[in-house]
Amino acid sequence: MSTDASLISKPPIDASDLSPRSFIARHSAVAASAICSILFLIQYALCKSAPRSGIAGWRGWADQGSYLKSTIDFAHLAFNPAEHRYPPLYSALAVPFLGIYPTDPFLFVNIACVAVSAYLLVRIFSKVAHPVVAAALAILLLMVEPLIATSYVVPWTSTVVSPLVIGCIYLLQRAEERQPTYATSFLFALLIGLAFLARPLDGVILGAALLPFWCWPFRNSLRQAVRHAACLAAGGLIGPVLFFANNLLIFRSPISPYMVETNDRLRLTDIPEKFVSLFLDSGSLYFDSGQTILNAFPWFVVSLAIIVSLVVFGKRWARATAVLILLMFAIYLSFDDLFPSGLLHFGNYHYLKWALVLGGMLTLPFVAFIRTASTWSRVATVAIFMTVAVVACLRLEIDNIPVAAVRNGGEIKLDLSRAGSIDFVDITHTRGDWLQNYHFGDSVAIDGTPLKYSREMKTMPATPFLEPLDGGPRSTARILFIRPKRGEQLTMKLQRLQPTDNSQISVGTYRFALGFPRWLQ
Repeated sequence: MSTDASLISKPPIDASDLSPRSFIARHSAVAASAICSILFLIQYALCKSAPRSGIAGWRGWADQGSYLKSTIDFAHLAFNPAEHRYPPLYSALAVPFLGIYPTDPFLFVNIACVAVSAYLLVRIFSKVAHPVVAAALAILLLMVEPLIATSYVVPWTSTVVSPLVIGCIYLLQRAEERQPTYATSFLFALLIGLAFLARPLDGVILGAALLPFWCWPFRNSLRQAVRHAACLAAGGLIGPVLFFANNLLIFRSPISPYMVETNDRLRLTDIPEKFVSLFLDSGSLYFDSGQTILNAFPWFVVSLAIIVSLVVFGKRWARATAVLILLMFAIYLSFDDLFPSGLLHFGNYHYLKWALVLGGMLTLPFVAFIRTASTWSRVATVAIFMTVAVVACLRLEIDNIPVAAVRNGGEIKLDLSRAGSIDFVDITHTRGDWLQNYHFGDSVAIDGTPLKYSREMKTMPATPFLEPLDGGPRSTARILFIRPKRGEQLTMKLQRLQPTDNSQISVGTYRFALGFPRWLQ
């Protein structure tokens, strides 16, 4: 019985791996990894939310508290369903460190993820820029940019996905330089599967974006395609199998409560509005100005143009990275529980942190491309930049429509028979607590059918973050529908919101418009 030599033999040594530039790249990568580790510890020491003696910090936060409970339960091998909420990889990786630093065992996982991410970023991007430049940019994006650094210092499951994603891109780049072995295909898919074990949606996005680029070289050889597909399946299934085995062990079912909760939460039709609200204009519809990606990371408007340019003109690995970033943004923009008010206030931008880092790093292959690009390619690139500049001027305009309202204590009924499709209800001069209304809201029904909070509607206070609604002129509350609603009668049973005698009620819609960028105001 014959054995394919490529399954067992080592890949040929690339002469470029022995070159002085490769030597500098390896050492620059190690240096960047070490520097990022040191900066991580400094950021950790300065972070006001870090848990310390007598200070709960993020141990008292909902998500981080859940991670810690899961880690402790894994350490005790108790497998108590009440102690587990999120997928298991992040919490499981922290178990060995629970005895070393029980206050925050995720510290060691996070610093390792940052160090590996920095190393791989330099190894990847030193192929298209000087290694020192690649190292400096990686350090800047990972640990000097304050918001991104915070998203790595604070425990989030997205942190462990970061080196897995970057590792896939590293392997994809090497596969473009030389034919990958079957073992490399196995490893590539293994990283995707492990991402699924940490964040299932991220694993699906990673596979959907990168697997077509990985498989492209095998399109002309059925034999190669089948064998690589078998290796990809073998590696890629490890993470999902562990994920469902964990669910069976803990919940006695392959489907966890987390999967039930997050099922059916993506709405692709929401992407245009969410793009404008989360990237460009958070104030018009959500009453929370300055809470956009471009408010927090204004440099990323250039990255967006670079990403689109590399989708068209980039090498295979760079094009795959650009497609991955765009797909990541599109899927998360369609998530019905991601709002501008949670993006920065509650740290939900952590979903996108590795995409932001990669978007910044793509500056280097873009510069390399533009240096040697043809005149036509440069003209097309200018057109892409101009198009992105126009898109960055998008905003939302609001139109309010007065409607007949009948108030009976805390119950308010609105006649929608002539209103058509509506996007929200505004109640002026109302009272209420900011957090209680934002997180829990009140009961709303259309034609007798109750709307699910956060799934179908969300209360948006107009007062600044955490400032109570006091019944004054600024104290408007907007009951925002996740998707437009239509009906004959809307009924609100208000308890957390308390309208006053001066309260006015209207319904409204939004529309897209162009103007001076609101993220620059």
